Amino acid sequence: SAAAAGAPAQWFYWCEAKRAWRRFLERIEVVLEEAYQKNTPVCQFTADGGNQWAANLGEMYARSEAAGIVMPLFRRIGDEMPVPAEAGPAAVWSSLNPLTEQWERFPRQVCRILEVKYRNAQPSVDILIMGQLKFSIVYSEMRQVDQERRYRHVQRSMEYPVWQQFNPALPGWQTLPCTAALEETFASGVQSAQIINPSDPTQQGGAELDFAEMCMRLPNGSAAGVRRHMQAEVPVASSA
Repeated sequence: SAAAAGAPAQWFYWCEAKRAWRRFLERIEVVLEEAYQKNTPVCQFTADGGNQWAANLGEMYARSEAAGIVMPLFRRIGDEMPVPAEAGPAAVWSSLNPLTEQWERFPRQVCRILEVKYRNAQPSVDILIMGQLKFSIVYSEMRQVDQERRYRHVQRSMEYPVWQQFNPALPGWQTLPCTAALEETFASGVQSAQIINPSDPTQQGGAELDFAEMCMRLPNGSAAGVRRHMQAEVPVASSA
């Protein structure tokens, strides 16, 4: 058996004034997370200043028509802060929700446990939450089985990291052309990376990507939010 503790989701927004990510108030986090869990495409919430915001949870940005602002959003589970030691592709384990017919990924900590047991050719693994048996995974059948013997299909897939910058003009996230080099730099453990504009031979047009702060600092003093987004590939193993 293996123990796994559930970690709450944290929601952040890019604050243009501070040029940094800022965490939402708890009441807004609750609204966003409930909508996210229900696969609600657009979620409405009210900020402290009274402005109404519409959050596009598929594209991960929010818009306020009254304020005329579009800001990127960032959702993070407590144990999902990217670290250099885990750079590169990652195995993701998911179960099929029979009600929504959507694949729901397990928290990263559970994915780690399932992957270790899978690679060690274990026939099954019991997952404990807060010391209590939550469910078991039977690898030969690729099923998740709970204590009432109800089951869900399980799949294993791979995700590959891409580095993206938010473009408010679209609005949306754009993959940086140097994403592979950025991942290598991130994996080396350095705090930041210099991005040089190839059309500028004097190298004065470069920008700095701060891995710790997840932001791109531009030479003109402005900054933009960036993210390390895990992009899913076709499942490499699934139920029959």
